[in-house]
Amino acid sequence: MGLLLLAAVKTQTAENPQSTTLDAVFEFPNTPNGPEARSRAELDAFGRVMESTTAAEVISRAESFASGYPDSQLLPMVRLREMRAEMAANSYAGALAIGRELLRKNPDNLEALILMAEILPDYPASYSSQRETILAEAERDIGSAQKLLQTFHLPQGASAAEFLRNKQRMIASLDAASAFVDLVAGRYPEAAQKYEQALERSDDRSPVSMFRLGLAYYRMGDRQKARAKLEEALRSNSPLIRQKAAALLRQVNSSQSASHASVAKP
Repeated sequence: MGLLLLAAVKTQTAENPQSTTLDAVFEFPNTPNGPEARSRAELDAFGRVMESTTAAEVISRAESFASGYPDSQLLPMVRLREMRAEMAANSYAGALAIGRELLRKNPDNLEALILMAEILPDYPASYSSQRETILAEAERDIGSAQKLLQTFHLPQGASAAEFLRNKQRMIASLDAASAFVDLVAGRYPEAAQKYEQALERSDDRSPVSMFRLGLAYYRMGDRQKARAKLEEALRSNSPLIRQKAAALLRQVNSSQSASHASVAKP
């Protein structure tokens, strides 16, 4: 499972990033013009998707919802949760297929653009030959999301505080996604700068971003900063991140040249 999942999937816990158990965390839009169910049965089906606690349950119930309610206003929310579940189930292709479907139907789906930008660079080894195409797609999604965020204004009836929190969260997620693209592309100074911005904007100090920031500094040859970020990542509750941070920290502390790093793509 790619490390990006820890940052991209809100419902995947840092305590157990390899688990396919999902928390039932979701919010209805706090606006009078938000999506609505047309029937009690539709609302109940939506609730079953959102309350599912495993990736397999989410995927199965989301597909059932899409089949039963193809024109539902709630379907984009269902598909976004299914997209996250596909990543939790280690299905990169499945997540991309859903994200592309969402953006084909609505190119201005901001949440889908950000999630696609986060997922795309986290490709498995079997996609390595498509690296340039994948990163170009991620950069297009980032650009589209940035334009939309510039016109992202408070909806009528929405809570100003909640709106600002959500907008800040989206900006931080987009910074981290853009940083990951730069990291995978080998643009380490740009990646480091964007990860610093994302961590400054974020409330949770993402351990994934902290690890990747340490990796960016290591690849830049700045071992002091790399060590500081990796030591912070070592305090994560995630065994996977602690393992990767410890492995990279050993390289930082060794006499091995940064240009010969053997840590796998995060």
